[in-house]
Amino acid sequence: SLTHLDLSFNEIYDEGMEILAPAFQHLSSLTSLNLSYNTIRVEGTKKLAYSLQHLTCLTYLNLRGNQMGDGIKVLANILPHLVSLNFLDISYNN
Repeated sequence: SLTHLDLSFNEIYDEGMEILAPAFQHLSSLTSLNLSYNTIRVEGTKKLAYSLQHLTCLTYLNLRGNQMGDGIKVLANILPHLVSLNFLDISYNN
């Protein structure tokens, strides 16, 4: 089963996150997810946040260099569900 997924620098945007996010919730053994530098904006962050709350094994999450804006508030609301998370990078977001 998949434990590490690195999709950094892939120009995913919100449209791609709408397709990818539902699949993430089925990756229950995922411990590391890197989505840095993908131009994920507010709507994409909301889609992602919904799926992330199901990833209780996730220890590493890198969302650096996106454009999440107010989507960070939605992400903050699901952080209590990420009980194993010990690394989170949301730097360079506006």
